[in-house]
Amino acid sequence: MSESSDISDDYIAAKAEDLLAGFAEWDPSRPVIPVSAELIAEQYLGYELEITDEGLFEDPDYLAGIFFEEKIIRINQSLMSHEGRYNFTLAHEIGHHVLHLDGTHESLCRETGNKPPLEQQADLFAASLLMPASFVRAAFAQLDEGSLPSSKPTITSLRVLAARVVDCGGFANLGNRSEFCR
Repeated sequence: MSESSDISDDYIAAKAEDLLAGFAEWDPSRPVIPVSAELIAEQYLGYELEITDEGLFEDPDYLAGIFFEEKIIRINQSLMSHEGRYNFTLAHEIGHHVLHLDGTHESLCRETGNKPPLEQQADLFAASLLMPASFVRAAFAQLDEGSLPSSKPTITSLRVLAARVVDCGGFANLGNRSEFCR
């Protein structure tokens, strides 16, 4: 697929689900959630991961890059102290592999400026891979009725709800907070 803004969100989410299903079939002994972007990148897709703070990666705005021909994903050393950001960035690079592996470019991801469609697509892929919609819906269904926000929720109550879905769904290595789940 080339650099195109005409890829639909549904297509991107379906590609993430397809990759996750393929990985689960490839190694059925592993739980699907939480998704291991490292295992997918290294073992399933065959990329070498390099953690670096050299060259372009001396600049903390350069988060990662995928080098298709070399089969290398380079990740900025600064992300190693931010597990969630590291996992999302790695899943983002996997998104470039799935959506944009056409041999015409390498992808270096920066944290500044307006994101072109190619980067927005990889972001959506990462979110869809790490938190598949069917698992999010299942986690939401597990919440206690009393933990749901009112009909006019505030930003704070929506953030709390999102954290509860993450906890109940096991999307992060934070452990289950059973008081939020049935």
